[in-house]
Amino acid sequence: MESTSNGSTLRAAGGTLLALGLLLALAGFAMTTTAEYSDTLNIGLLNDQTNRILAGGFSAVCGAVLFAAGAIIPVIGKLLPTTETENTQCDS
Repeated sequence: MESTSNGSTLRAAGGTLLALGLLLALAGFAMTTTAEYSDTLNIGLLNDQTNRILAGGFSAVCGAVLFAAGAIIPVIGKLLPTTETENTQCDS
């Protein structure tokens, strides 16, 4: 069976996940951590900010891994030797 995968699907999914992860992390860094009525830090808002930054970073790393795998798979496919099976018939 011959594989026709060139890794473009992995690169597209990885690029999308990388971009969304970076946007989520940036949104986490940009959010406010103080309540509207006070200048003191709110522990709940700090927790939300940390969760968004971690989720964005994890998504970005996963996207980078998928993107790299999509770029490496075609190269590995070209380096591996191909074996052709011969159709032999047994005469009985």
